Amino acid sequence: MGCSASNAAASVSSDFHSEYLLGDVLGRGSFAQVRACTRVLKKKQRQLALPEESAVKILDVTYEKKEEAAEREAIAWQKVASHPNCIELLDVFNNGIFCYMLMEKMSCSFLNAMEAMPELTEFTLAPVFAQMLCAIEHCHSVGVVHRDVKPENFMASLEDGLTIKLGDFGVSAIMPEQAKLSGVYGTAPYMCPEMLIDGSYDEKADVWSLGVMVYTLLFGAFPYTTEVRSSKAMQQAIVAGETPSFQPTQPGATPVSPKMIAFVRSLLQRDAALRATAAEALDAADALESRCISEGEFPCLKPMLESAKRNGVFNLRDPCKAETGG
Repeated sequence: MGCSASNAAASVSSDFHSEYLLGDVLGRGSFAQVRACTRVLKKKQRQLALPEESAVKILDVTYEKKEEAAEREAIAWQKVASHPNCIELLDVFNNGIFCYMLMEKMSCSFLNAMEAMPELTEFTLAPVFAQMLCAIEHCHSVGVVHRDVKPENFMASLEDGLTIKLGDFGVSAIMPEQAKLSGVYGTAPYMCPEMLIDGSYDEKADVWSLGVMVYTLLFGAFPYTTEVRSSKAMQQAIVAGETPSFQPTQPGATPVSPKMIAFVRSLLQRDAALRATAAEALDAADALESRCISEGEFPCLKPMLESAKRNGVFNLRDPCKAETGG
């Protein structure tokens, strides 16, 4: 799969409302919301070819450290620049009260895209996994670690086939040249063991998180589960956990192919030194796609998607998925 990026960078100005009209709320968080917006004034001084309709992430920067957080997010997002599998940051506005991050508007959520697929099988999911890994590999190639890879942060474009794009760089970090990252960031079920055990990790934290996503789509549940649904309980389960079962949640379900299981295992290696890099995993996903083309029919995975939904994989209000940072 070809992956390429441009060197486009966002400009910075302050008067968002003189150029854009806000529309419907598309998403909401503790200190931010995402809304549709329409351009109402052509840019005269900055010759940017921007779409008439976009989306904008609005962050309240009056809270403690939120101004710094918004700046870090913009810097990381600008480093990612324009890429076929990353949501593009088009512009940044900051008036000291709110920071507006203008971005391309996507067609639908990742879950909506999966539900709309006529067939959900290893054959149809292999290119989806490849697109997600293409986004992650690109981030890593420019020194950005996303740190919150999960279904909610992938969106889909349906304009020319199915294109999956990674967004929301709110807790992303620039990878140090001679050190590792530290601190607990992201969403509990997707956190890698090394982040929680010794607090030192690198780009492979994103590979683990994607492995959790892939696991849920193939087997219908998180690789580690808890009786009590809380962020703390989930983190403890990941720390204490052994190798996941790699078995469907529903009795009698058709097993996933050995080659697909081997692929997921490479993403969910608890020892980060043995875990695949994003580039290695992308090569493996491309090979899976080629293998699926040659091997014919595969069982339907729609029941696993429904099971994943019941198990809170796509539930934004699930307390297991509370974001943390520190």
